[in-house]
Amino acid sequence: MFPRSLRTVALIAGLSALASPAFAGPPWISAEFPANPHDTSTRGAFLLVHTYHHGTPTQFPLTGTAEGLVNGRRQTVRLEIVATSKPGVYAVRFKPQGGGAWVLAFNLGGNEDGAGMIVAVGKDGQPTTAQVPSRTAEGGRWIVPRSLTPQDIDSALRTQVAVTGAPVDTGNNPVPVGALVALGLVLGIPLARSMKK
Repeated sequence: MFPRSLRTVALIAGLSALASPAFAGPPWISAEFPANPHDTSTRGAFLLVHTYHHGTPTQFPLTGTAEGLVNGRRQTVRLEIVATSKPGVYAVRFKPQGGGAWVLAFNLGGNEDGAGMIVAVGKDGQPTTAQVPSRTAEGGRWIVPRSLTPQDIDSALRTQVAVTGAPVDTGNNPVPVGALVALGLVLGIPLARSMKK
């Protein structure tokens, strides 16, 4: 017979093993827009970002930038991200410049176990779509997100340039975006290489 202390440890370990699936699983990130204007912690926010561990709202280190092409010039603006009174909910402050193409890029956690999200900004300066790069794992049991790469951001911005028709500066004069995008697709040239930083 095991001593009482060993039986207690074994019982706790067994219960922990049974409970672990509730705490297992990947993080997740999502966007909410428009923000609730009746909540003082979210009033005036461009959008809200929700972060989760599995299905539980959880605070994570969250970073974000606005990546744009305005008047033919590439721009990067660090986003103002403020935690709200609700767990895992962040208010994002951003005012896009008119006449350009913009995407917002968010990353939470580390590179190995993080999650990223790209939010496209339409011609009217409002968020239009949100995408989380991810894959399925364990036979479809989990949808596992990953952190954004520079290639993810470049591809999303290239798409927004095509959608909004923002001019691209090639060094001398802005050229029609359709011609540049078509050339880039044929030659496989990333948009960032064709733009001045």
